Amino acid sequence: MTVRLTGNAGTGEKILNNWELFRYNLNKSKSTIDSYYFDIVFGNQKGHMVVFLENGKISESTVIDCDFSRPLGAYNDTRNNDGLYKVARRMLESYSVKI
Repeated sequence: MTVRLTGNAGTGEKILNNWELFRYNLNKSKSTIDSYYFDIVFGNQKGHMVVFLENGKISESTVIDCDFSRPLGAYNDTRNNDGLYKVARRMLESYSVKI
């Protein structure tokens, strides 16, 4: 069975539960000191995720888009700093970004 991201709430948990399907690469030319632009692949889906930092924390404005009908913001994915917040943390930590 193919696992696909739909852009609905729970997308972050789907990524975490299928981490082996998730690949990402920091696009330094599109990143700034407070935003980190990642080119991403999940299975056969391609897209991007932008992790925004605000006061040293992952912002609710963090967004993912894999040709969804509209991008999914971390604040719409889950509450309590789960889901996309955890995905963003893992991505940043793999590039030694202090948060």
